[in-house]
Amino acid sequence: MTKRYDQFIFFSAGPVGDHALILDDANRFFESTGIGATIILKHYFPLLSGMSAPYPHIKNIEWESLRGKIAFKWLLFSSIWRKNCFVLVLPLKHPFYFKLIAWYVRFCTRSRMVGLNLEGSKTFPVGRGSASFLGKENIIPARVDTELFYEQANRMLLWLGCRPVSRPPTLAFVNDDAVPQKFNLASGAYIVMHLAASGPDRSLPAARWNGIIKVIQEKLPEVKIVFTGSKKDVRFVGSCIAGLPTKNLVNLCGRTESMQELLNVYAKAELTVCVHTGNAIIVNMLHVPTVMVAIKGVHMFNYAFNPLATILTATKDCTCDPYERGCTMIPYKGGEYMACVFNIPDADIVNAVLKKHEGK
Repeated sequence: MTKRYDQFIFFSAGPVGDHALILDDANRFFESTGIGATIILKHYFPLLSGMSAPYPHIKNIEWESLRGKIAFKWLLFSSIWRKNCFVLVLPLKHPFYFKLIAWYVRFCTRSRMVGLNLEGSKTFPVGRGSASFLGKENIIPARVDTELFYEQANRMLLWLGCRPVSRPPTLAFVNDDAVPQKFNLASGAYIVMHLAASGPDRSLPAARWNGIIKVIQEKLPEVKIVFTGSKKDVRFVGSCIAGLPTKNLVNLCGRTESMQELLNVYAKAELTVCVHTGNAIIVNMLHVPTVMVAIKGVHMFNYAFNPLATILTATKDCTCDPYERGCTMIPYKGGEYMACVFNIPDADIVNAVLKKHEGK
């Protein structure tokens, strides 16, 4: 392919999982074309920028910083004579100021903004999707019900006249064998559990996790169990392990100092147990043996790209389809939980963990 564009420009709203997938897309576009990328980080925090460390061909611009605002304005201004390709890979609702940026790129520059369109669904009525401001010549349909995230990126590459990259989503990290030692762990000899989701309805009640962890402790008394999460997850994880023997429990919520340190914790685990949240995406992109307590109905974020993942989801009482009908919720002790997660039997989670441990 001739160098049709000077660079690709992606936008990341900031959640860890979405950012990891956008990073993979930026790297996929580079592998296909040899053209580097810039990612605009809307909400900056070190975990996101630190994720890009192994990718020298990908730059970050921090939207909220003064330096970032200047860099982004220069990027837009230079697009008048440069041929940049702005890429929208997530079918999101965009604020009005973003539409102004899109119109500027479309009508006032030599650059181009392309994206996926989802108009006509419950979430995106006609006139609310990307087609309304990008123009029909700059969009392709978003097939969230039939394609995985990276399959959509490959279809966009093909549409742009570029070679698709067939590999599954992968996240590189800076290897550091000292990380497990820092937390008194032995590589390949501990289980990581990430139990707190961005929305509590995507996880199980703490009391159920407590029972699951208790059984795993009894079955695997020699294996350390490590818990990851942010500082705000400390209370929930504390409830999940309340009253349990603490000898082989390691709570790392809020204790990892960088994204690369966290990635080393995940990559060197024997196996992980995750609920549907951003950390689950990065764990599976590392291709770690994983038990996924997953939600149903969002094919775009299906974890089947990880051949080492066991995906658990329940169909009982569940009609989940987030883009069309919404999700079936189960009320329980003052809270609500998604039926596709809540109705997974505790024994299924325990058995999946034991099976992976036996097959290591």
